[in-house]
Amino acid sequence: MNPIRVGIPIAAGQVRSLEDMNNPDKKILVIIAEYNFAAKMCSVFLIDENLELATNRDFIQSPKIKTSSIGFSLLTDFWGAVESFQLDSSPVFAEICRDCLQSLLFQSQTPNVEYFRLPEGHNCLIRGEYKISFLSPTWKHRDKIFINFQEFCIKYLNFNDLVSEREFIFQTNINERIGKLKNQQNISPVVSKEKLIVDQMESREDVISYMKSFDQNPLLQELVRG
Repeated sequence: MNPIRVGIPIAAGQVRSLEDMNNPDKKILVIIAEYNFAAKMCSVFLIDENLELATNRDFIQSPKIKTSSIGFSLLTDFWGAVESFQLDSSPVFAEICRDCLQSLLFQSQTPNVEYFRLPEGHNCLIRGEYKISFLSPTWKHRDKIFINFQEFCIKYLNFNDLVSEREFIFQTNINERIGKLKNQQNISPVVSKEKLIVDQMESREDVISYMKSFDQNPLLQELVRG
């Protein structure tokens, strides 16, 4: 299995290997559906390389020269939240359409598979057709890999509270940095926090380091102007 990209930031649409938090040598393949930069968490789907067993709740991507070194099925029932550090060291093995992922993430919360649709005009993935029987060997196999997948995922009872707390800490840190910038450079108090966060998300650098090269940073100049 060869990576298609290495050394790039985490983003939705990437297939990466997910490390077990207690055993980094234990890994499974997942696809990132969402990345919450502030909370340092990702929503992921488990994927399976056995394409013949893809059911009508699964979506298949075949190997493609530029975007995928593997063929896999995306298991929409196998969704979980993980820490971003569990994915950091992995190269990217495949990339798929983010619009399709967002659509499937939303639809995976509904029980009626007949409503599953890719966005209009998208043919990025192929829907599986395997007919699974209750308590068949395939049923038991999927149950087993789902239990294993859960071992890799975050297990907080108050998960939403955890996300909110991390986002609050992140926003507090941003506010402190904005204050330092204003004090050090006497800049306008009108600063778009949303754009500042986007800027940080894209660059993955400390916002204060931007100020040191203010004249060469048009985006930061735009933030200062408000």
